[in-house]
Amino acid sequence: MPKEPPRPAPYGAEVPALTPISPLKEAENDRCSEASMPYWRLFCHVVWATKARQPVLDDADARIINRSIRATLQSFNAIPHAVGVMPDHVHVVASISPNVALSEVVGRMKGASAHAINHQPNCPSARSFSWQAEYGVLSFGEKVRSSVVEYIQIQKEHHASQRPWSALENVGNGDQPTSAD
Repeated sequence: MPKEPPRPAPYGAEVPALTPISPLKEAENDRCSEASMPYWRLFCHVVWATKARQPVLDDADARIINRSIRATLQSFNAIPHAVGVMPDHVHVVASISPNVALSEVVGRMKGASAHAINHQPNCPSARSFSWQAEYGVLSFGEKVRSSVVEYIQIQKEHHASQRPWSALENVGNGDQPTSAD
């Protein structure tokens, strides 16, 4: 029976220095399942808005959306760092494994949270909440993670003082990179 590859260190644990891998060991790693990916550290900020950017979300909706997003991330074995719900948009900071399509995770977060809002007990049957189709995603390094998380946690203050970080608020069709130059 082949020896099982070592499991990745728990998130936040000290990671040992990387050592060169022999070609034989690389071939063995290629046969490993996706679940045993040896090392990854990715940080994403995702933002999306309500349909027509209407300010329709209240505190009760925010709690439902937060719970739904965290459950969705957990189902993908992703690590939520922050979820912030504003009346007209949502911010999520998470670490999402590279063996999962980011677009699938975002689609599920949006779909599950809209479903949760539309199917709450005592919800008027006439309510038909939805998100706009677009979303924005930024990757960032571990060194700025605490700043991005703090921004999400106090975003109401940023919006009230008219000092939002424009890069973290872009939900679609903004300036897109056209080449690697």
